[in-house]
Amino acid sequence: MERKLKMRYAMPFAAAALVLSSTAAFSADLAVSPVAPAVQYSPSWSGFYAGAFVGWGWSNDDADTTGTTGFQNLGSTIVPGSLSLDDNGFNGGITAGYNMQSGSFVYGLEGDISYLDYDESDSFTGVAGLGTRLQTRAEREMTFFGTFRGRLGYAPSDRFLLFATGGLAFGQVNYSASVTGLDAPTLVWSGSEDELKFGWTLGGGGEFKATENVSIKLDGLYYDLADSSVTASGNAAVRAVGALNGIDYQSETDNTGFLARIGVNYQF
Repeated sequence: MERKLKMRYAMPFAAAALVLSSTAAFSADLAVSPVAPAVQYSPSWSGFYAGAFVGWGWSNDDADTTGTTGFQNLGSTIVPGSLSLDDNGFNGGITAGYNMQSGSFVYGLEGDISYLDYDESDSFTGVAGLGTRLQTRAEREMTFFGTFRGRLGYAPSDRFLLFATGGLAFGQVNYSASVTGLDAPTLVWSGSEDELKFGWTLGGGGEFKATENVSIKLDGLYYDLADSSVTASGNAAVRAVGALNGIDYQSETDNTGFLARIGVNYQF
C-alpha cells in the first residue's frame, strides 16, 4: 500500500520536471538561435548608364561695338557701345556615362547632347548722322549644345550621390549684325557667322537612386564658349559714298550662360 502511494505521488512530480526541462531547453535554443537580419538595400553606382533630361538656360551677354573706328567715332548717340543679348530658354536632351565606385567615392565620365532654345536680338536707333538715322541691330541664335565631362562624387549613403563635374563644352552659334540707314534705306551694312563654338563647362549636382537601376539627377552647369565676332560690311550703295567707303561695323559677343537641369538615368 505504501509503495502504491509513493508511485501515485511521484508520477505528477516527474511529469512536471519533464515539462520544466523541455521548456528550459526550448528557451536555451531561442537564446542562441540568431534572428534573420532584414535584407539591406545597397546599390552600387559602378557601371554604364544613359538617360534624358530637361531644364532651363540663362545667358547674360552683350553685343559690343568693336574694331572699326569709323563707327566708334560717331559717338554713342548715333551708334551704341553695346546691345543686350540677355536670353533664357528651354533645354532638353540625352546623356550617357560610366561610373566607377571605390568606397564612398565615385568617379567617371559623362557626355550629353541637347537642344537649346536661345534666340535673342536687340536694336538701337540713333540720332541723325551721316545724313540719316542709323539703326544698329545684333541677333544671336543657339539651338545645339553638348558637353563631355569628368565627374567626381561622394556617396554619403547607398542611395545619394553628390558630385562636381567639368570639361569640354560646344554649341552651334548663329550670330549676325547689321546697320541700316532709316532715312536712306539703300545704305545697309550686314554680316553674320554660323559656327560650332568650343569652350569649357563647370558645375555640380546630386543624384538619388529611386530603384537599384533608376536614378533621378539634378545638376547645374556654367559654360563659356568662344566669342562670336562679325564684321558688317557696307553694300554697293555704301561703297558708292566716298565718306562711307571702307567704314565697316564690327560687333562681338561672349557666349556664356548657365543651365539648370533635371533628368532620369537608367544604370545597366
